[in-house]
Amino acid sequence: MLALLEQYPLLQEKIPHVTLGDFPTPAEKLERLGQTIHASQLYIKREYLSGKIYGGNKIRALEFLFGEAIHAGYREVFALGFPASCQALAQALYAREIGLKSTAFLFPQIRSEQARRHLLTYQSIGADIRPTIPLILPFLLGYRLKHGRSPKLLEASTPIGMLGYVSAGFELKQQIEQGLFPEPDLIYVSIATMGTATGLMLGAQAAGLKSKIVAIDQGGKILGKKVVTFPNVTKLFRETNELLCSNDPSFPHVEISENDFIIRSGYESGENSLLNASGAHALKQAESDNLQLDEMFSANPFAALLADGGAGQLRNKTVLWWNSYNSRDFSSQIASADYHQLPKYFHRYFENKA
Repeated sequence: MLALLEQYPLLQEKIPHVTLGDFPTPAEKLERLGQTIHASQLYIKREYLSGKIYGGNKIRALEFLFGEAIHAGYREVFALGFPASCQALAQALYAREIGLKSTAFLFPQIRSEQARRHLLTYQSIGADIRPTIPLILPFLLGYRLKHGRSPKLLEASTPIGMLGYVSAGFELKQQIEQGLFPEPDLIYVSIATMGTATGLMLGAQAAGLKSKIVAIDQGGKILGKKVVTFPNVTKLFRETNELLCSNDPSFPHVEISENDFIIRSGYESGENSLLNASGAHALKQAESDNLQLDEMFSANPFAALLADGGAGQLRNKTVLWWNSYNSRDFSSQIASADYHQLPKYFHRYFENKA
């Protein structure tokens, strides 16, 4: 059972949930890397092992998002994302397992090896993927005319989706109490649409942990406006806290502070690559230490941890790296996939690569 539902069983009665993941995810000490960057108490949360089909941070969210959709009678859901991002792909993979149809609408993105791998994975499982523009509005209008309502949009960075990461905070507390590792002073985690880091902060606070979150901003914007700001984080934090309290009055009201939730910028993607220079270096460093990172969500943030360690800021600190990207290997599955079978719009990611 998820740590949150174990701690607050009334939530299990009130909030729909489906089981997808393999929790708790393991945490281990990074001895060699810790010595290299002067962080002798450096640990990793291997969140990329969160599911047997596909891992990463979106599995926790999908357990509650799918639960809500099924409870409301939806048989079809959709996701918005990018070719190299994770939720739409994780959603397509797990939707098949629980009998839902999922459509992925993907925005244009810089060409990358990760985007190509993801697109071939979609093709290999027969997933329905479409470019967001100009197809999403005709799709939604046509579906609504036929079925009377639109398919359900699943968004991880909403109060329902964030419950999985609130649970992760309680899971962390359980692992500390079991003596698996000491309570972290700092938890380094990527932040893009705010759900993972904010939910984790809420769960950690509610569980009584004193850990600070170091959220490495991925630089996302909507209509030209920056997504990751402390006011936006605070809004999501409070809305999720209120959802929990309204369903179980014994759940604590907690507050978020800029002293405990540190947003770090300067580690965004490059102009022509998902990796910036420091992220490319971090990816090589991780490979030498048998760590798995990805181009879009973890390599650039990991560079921030390496930089802080190199600057001596992590001495005498217990540090936890929350490694959130999927590690399940699809290379054999996509070996026979043919990008020509994808919608023509997506051929650009395989052609004229220069």
